[in-house]
Amino acid sequence: MNHRDDTTADPFWQPPLPINRPDDMWAYVRFFKKIERGPDGCWNWGGFIGHRGYGQFWYDGRACKAHRVSFAMFNGEVHADTHVHHTCYNKRCVNPAHLIEVKPDENSHDYNPEDVPF
Repeated sequence: MNHRDDTTADPFWQPPLPINRPDDMWAYVRFFKKIERGPDGCWNWGGFIGHRGYGQFWYDGRACKAHRVSFAMFNGEVHADTHVHHTCYNKRCVNPAHLIEVKPDENSHDYNPEDVPF
């Protein structure tokens, strides 16, 4: 399964690693094995889902929110004082094209329960 944007033509393309360690590539392999691509462009998390509906991914010795890991893999470090917002309003989505870094008050103000696709 090809997990990159279909517009990417480079056959050697790979996402940037958040940390340069040899085991990080295995984290990418484990991460992408858990993605289920949906018809709406969402990359739905097929791994463990926590009690609040967000995907969980074991990375660097601890459970992390899968959408934050995805954002970090493609965009670099997620700042501790920010949230990663789903522009698609799908808590299971880990598509970096659907994720943006926002301040906590911006995340809650943009939420509209009627727009949630589930």
